[in-house]
Amino acid sequence: MLIKKIIITILSIAFGLGLFFWLIGLAGVQEIVNTFLHISIWWSLLFLLISVIIDLMVTLRWQILIKYHGYKTHFWDLVKYRLMGYAVSYITPTAHIGGEPFKAILLKEQGVPTTTGLSTVFLDRILEFTAALFFGTIGMFMVLVSFKAQWVSWILMLVAFIVTVFLVFKFYAKLNKEEKMFISLATKFGLMRFGWIKSIVKKIDEVEVAMSRFMSGSKRGMIIVLSMSGIMWTLMFCEYGVALKMVGHNGTLVQIFLIGVFIGLSYLVPVPGAIGSLEGGQLSLFKLMGQSASLGLVFGLVIRGRDMLRTFVGVIFLSISGVGWFGKKKPHKK
Repeated sequence: MLIKKIIITILSIAFGLGLFFWLIGLAGVQEIVNTFLHISIWWSLLFLLISVIIDLMVTLRWQILIKYHGYKTHFWDLVKYRLMGYAVSYITPTAHIGGEPFKAILLKEQGVPTTTGLSTVFLDRILEFTAALFFGTIGMFMVLVSFKAQWVSWILMLVAFIVTVFLVFKFYAKLNKEEKMFISLATKFGLMRFGWIKSIVKKIDEVEVAMSRFMSGSKRGMIIVLSMSGIMWTLMFCEYGVALKMVGHNGTLVQIFLIGVFIGLSYLVPVPGAIGSLEGGQLSLFKLMGQSASLGLVFGLVIRGRDMLRTFVGVIFLSISGVGWFGKKKPHKK
């Protein structure tokens, strides 16, 4: 099983690197270098500042979720855990979610049970998805209007939006009513007769119970974290706008929305660090916007540079803390 995972990881990295170097050749090395030479230092510093503020706000939202689960935690320790989890997600081919269970395990150092930790991590992801749905929908409608899409595109977009909102609403409603969704689904499909599936579902059910208790008993906390999600998405659009200024392009609101959507999609590709897919998505988008391929590739590299900086800091924390990839302390050699 371990060998299979290693082979899959190596193949995914090889594919990503192959695509990455092909894109560099497509954009032109000289054009890429010239674009980098004209990057503004001041816009770069502002870009990093906004990125740090977003990171701190994401950590604060997580701390608030933990607080409303009944546990007190140290903010700077959570910053460290988040960066460590980010490093795991970035390095492994898990569509940018591999570090989430890892963060829940690290919370045990703060006296938070793993079940509760998983609840806070999953809720954090759900809130992120909810905000992404809201702002992504606005962005899609803006794109449809700007590019004067045909009526078929409008219908498909509307149907997709209604279905997604319905599913999200049902999910929140069931959590709020403390209904056992996963056990019900597993029972409905006859999966509970398998011992190993039954044990997994029961573990998931414990996490679901913790999530439901928060949803049904912490209305104030829910309002706070949802409001924070809105602020963070606004800051994220500012971040992308500043990144565009860095590479010498004044982006419109529609372009910034599109960039956010393409970046989000690139991280769904199960390749470590979205190698190739991030740059390829931005290169294609910039050409669609009538800009040069080199500009799109450099923008993608700017975003990658920010992500790699986060990953580098996370790896340093992993090394200093002596934590292994499965959240366990490495034994000290005598």
